[in-house]
Amino acid sequence: YYFSHRQANFFAVDEYSVKELGLLRGLIDQPWLTDQISKHKSKQKHAFMFVLGHLPAYKVADTKKGPFPDLYFFPRHRDAFWESMKEAGVSMYFCGHVHFYCRVTKDDIQQVLIGNGGANPVDFDPKQVDRTVTINYPTAFMKASDVKIGYVLFTVDETAHTVSAIQKLWNRQTGTWETGDVFTIAETKPSVK
Repeated sequence: YYFSHRQANFFAVDEYSVKELGLLRGLIDQPWLTDQISKHKSKQKHAFMFVLGHLPAYKVADTKKGPFPDLYFFPRHRDAFWESMKEAGVSMYFCGHVHFYCRVTKDDIQQVLIGNGGANPVDFDPKQVDRTVTINYPTAFMKASDVKIGYVLFTVDETAHTVSAIQKLWNRQTGTWETGDVFTIAETKPSVK
């Protein structure tokens, strides 16, 4: 589905509805996404574009527990998906699936994995992260027992053409919210072919 608010456009994709070989899931309905992005990008000048999905596009952990493959198991599909976001000027891809918080960058697009909402956390090991992305946060190994429940607040500044984010983490010992990752990005322009 798609929705917009002022100068921010959001496109949600379902990676479990499209099947390859009638069986394998973990794919994007690329024609729908390409069509929706092109329709809405032409309507608004300086619009921020965000894509939301469940699965990470680029590997950030070694999680062999799920019954369904992740998007990165299908590099041809994943690369077409990423290229379409790059061409359209998408700023961020929000995802979950892996139970921790992690932010990486590829082609000026942030993959923001917000999976620390309360389910059983897993270790974060930078050695398990896809080598083609830049790790932004965290940058060091983190044990599952150190992963804190949290959320991220994003603010779009339409005048400055920036998006600012602040991660809030619940400290069980002190009973207070702490600040984790903090970042600001400028509006991403569509790539020129």
